[in-house]
Amino acid sequence: VDNKLRRQVEENPQGGILVFEEVNRASRDTAYAVFAFMDNRGNGNWRLPDTWKIAIAMNPSGGDYAVNDLTTDHAFRRRVTWICVREDVRGWIEYGEKTGFDSRVIEYVKAHPAMLLDATTRTSGKTYANPAAWEKVSKTMLAIKRIGCDLEVARTKIAGDIGDVSADVFVE
Repeated sequence: VDNKLRRQVEENPQGGILVFEEVNRASRDTAYAVFAFMDNRGNGNWRLPDTWKIAIAMNPSGGDYAVNDLTTDHAFRRRVTWICVREDVRGWIEYGEKTGFDSRVIEYVKAHPAMLLDATTRTSGKTYANPAAWEKVSKTMLAIKRIGCDLEVARTKIAGDIGDVSADVFVE
């Protein structure tokens, strides 16, 4: 356990959530280390206090994601409570408004809710619009507003986040 985690736990005795991201994209050794940590609530002589919870975030097995076979391990599967998360336009808009996303991005997604996640473009293997990418677009739009840059100049950056077609429609 690294010192940063120990410090976080000591500074937050009321508890928190320790999140392991992309576990089923990790190497086999890393995935097994996470499994052991999760199972023992720590490693060596160090234990995560009961006030802390452990969460693991993973992509779905198969399909469009390059993942390892961790989810086929019976011991792993029985120790985890599975929660399927899907995009939620209303929740994303609320998050964006609370966080201070650029209003043009929020208004665009409100007007085109199917574009929050462009599954068709994702399936084709191209850069696609998705909730995290729209957050990047928002940051770009806020920067444009701050420095007074022309939107067309930033179109290339936006296309890198959400794809050419989505960027063209958004910039229009």
